[in-house]
Amino acid sequence: MSSGRWRDLSDATFPLPSSDVALRTVSEAEAASGIGTYVGSCVCIARASHNRVPSWDYGAVSGYSWDPNTSSGVLHVSFESGV
Repeated sequence: MSSGRWRDLSDATFPLPSSDVALRTVSEAEAASGIGTYVGSCVCIARASHNRVPSWDYGAVSGYSWDPNTSSGVLHVSFESGV
């Protein structure tokens, strides 16, 4: 990502178990939600921390969790700050 706020940063690599990228079967609800299409994308998110004013921050979607009981998911986003 050598553009925008990442243009001055060096390349980065991260270890990843092959099970994280292996093909797997998903439910119709998970597929229809489109949540998996965000993995590997950059996102801009309003972040709010305890006792702090919300601010916009850029991050990269590194994965997601899916709950079949509620048919909803949570994106896993990595930020430059590591949080």
